[in-house]
This record gives sequence, C-alpha cells and structure tokens, in this order.
Amino acid sequence: MRRLKVAVVGVGRMGQLYARIAAELPQTELVAVCGQREARVHALARVHQVPGYAGGAYRQMLAEHPDVEAVVVATSEWLHVDPALAAIAAGKHLLLEKPMATSVSDAQRILSAAEAAGITFMVCHQLRFDPRYAAAKEAVDRGEIGALLHAYARRNSTPQAAARVHGRIPLTCWISPHEIDLLLWITGSRVTHVAAHTRGEAREPVDYFLATLRFASGVTAVFEQSWGAPPLGGRPRQAQLDLRGTRGVIEVAPGEQGLGIYTQGSAVHPSLIESPIVQGRVFGIFPALVAHFADCVATGRPPLVGGREGLAAVAVAEASARSIEAGQEINLEA
Repeated sequence: MRRLKVAVVGVGRMGQLYARIAAELPQTELVAVCGQREARVHALARVHQVPGYAGGAYRQMLAEHPDVEAVVVATSEWLHVDPALAAIAAGKHLLLEKPMATSVSDAQRILSAAEAAGITFMVCHQLRFDPRYAAAKEAVDRGEIGALLHAYARRNSTPQAAARVHGRIPLTCWISPHEIDLLLWITGSRVTHVAAHTRGEAREPVDYFLATLRFASGVTAVFEQSWGAPPLGGRPRQAQLDLRGTRGVIEVAPGEQGLGIYTQGSAVHPSLIESPIVQGRVFGIFPALVAHFADCVATGRPPLVGGREGLAAVAVAEASARSIEAGQEINLEA
C-alpha cells in the first residue's frame, strides 16, 4: 500500500496525537513536524525520527520537503489561517483541526483558496467518526424515530480548560463547533436563526452560554456549553445528545463507556472511544478520521466533512457571539 506523506503543524496535545497517528497508520507516513515551542518540536521529532521545525517555520518545512503530500494543521484555534493558506498555496492536501477558523471571514478565505486549488480539504469534526453519534445519525435517516422535532445537546468543560483560549477567541467558537456540526449533520438542514444567552449583562459569555438554533427543516435545537463549574471527581467534562421525534427518542451519553477507575479520593473514567492506547497503538475516532482523509486523497472522493461544512459551523458559532452581544436573535438568512 502506498502511504500518504504527511507533515504536522502544531505540537500541542492534538498535534502530538496526529503525528503519532500519521506514523502508525498503514495509510500514512509522517515526514516532518513543525511548531512554535522549540523543545517540544525537537522532542516530538526525536520520537518519530523526522525533521522538526521550530518557531512555526512551516513555510521552510514545505520548501525543504516537496515530497509532503498532505498537511495536518493542529495549531491553536486562533492560528489556523496562515499555515492552512500556506499548505494550500504549496498544493498540499489539508486536514484542519476544528474550528476551521474563529471568524466567518477567515473560514471563507481558507475555503475559497482550497476550492480554487482543487486540493482535498477536510475539517476535523471528529464526532462524525464516533460510532455512537454515527449510529444516531443513521437511525434518524432511516426514520426510526419518525420526523425529528427537536434536539438538546451539551458539551461542558472546566475553567482550567477554557483558560487557554479565554481572551483570544470568542468562547462560542471554542468547543461548541463539535455539537454545532453534529446538529447540522444529523438534521441535514441549515440553521436560519440563532438566539444565545448568558448571565447578566456580559458582552461575551463569561462562564456559560445557551443557544437556541432554528433550522430550515423546522427542527429546533438547544445547545448548552459551560466552563464555569470547578473540576470535580468523576466526569467534569460532560457531553450529551437527546433527539426527540414523532415516534421515538435517541439518547447519546458519551460519558458511559464501561470503564471507571476508583481510588481513594479519585474517580477517573478514561475515554475508550476518542483515542485510547491499546497494545501500544492509538485506536478510536482519530485514527478513523485520519484514515478517512487519506482514503479521500487516494480516491478523490469528497470527505465526510469538508470546508463548506466547517464554514457552516463557524457561522453558527459566530452568530451565537453576535446574539449574546446584541441581546437578540440573529437571522442568518438576512
């Protein structure tokens, strides 16, 4: 099997994960890594025995490795645009971490460049590769719960997790694109109106926001994102999906994975779906996502979540921020 030659830009948690996956998958070959932090770049490069480029020297990396066929951009959310555009300009296929960008204008710049270049472009909305959500989507499509009426989704985190991005991007564009994309995918419809709220008179969400999304299909969804509660034992990061139809209900409870590790004063529930290490290799959602991307490059078929889907999620996230600031519902059709 011919392996897709991949370079990874970004050496944080996600960049390290993508580098490991690219090195392990039979469909891909890791060629180089690049990031801002010199020590971390060189450590990752040593682990995988590939060249490392510190200081964000992705243009140098691309120039010195013309054999690179695809680039994974896994930088911080507010640093996606420049390396994504550089990869596209170099004619490389692009796998871009979510959110695609932190504004509609930047997301549109990336999409326009990718479409003009004719490259394979995929956004890492990984919940589409989670078998639980995928099964829910298929059940809705089969009509098992009748006509979908309304939905509820949440993704709650902690202040410590939010501190990394606070003040750098609208917090409506942080982890909410996970569920926004999921709801767009499951409903198969576009969002027409967004009404988002937080407490008090805050001009931006302080520690939570609630958004009501109205879809062209007539479905209404409520989405909750909170990062105000302190970290507690058990499951401080919580997600949930509830779909109500005319003939039934679908519930997805991602926290219930069948494994709990309890010690004195501690309760841990390791993820068995996202990217568990089994027998020394990464399994789960993310290897499936990268393998799908490599297959799309090889076959020319469109990815499950492309640039237009990524842009749609950013548009709803941005509209949520605008709704909070204006104190009114935003009409995306206007």
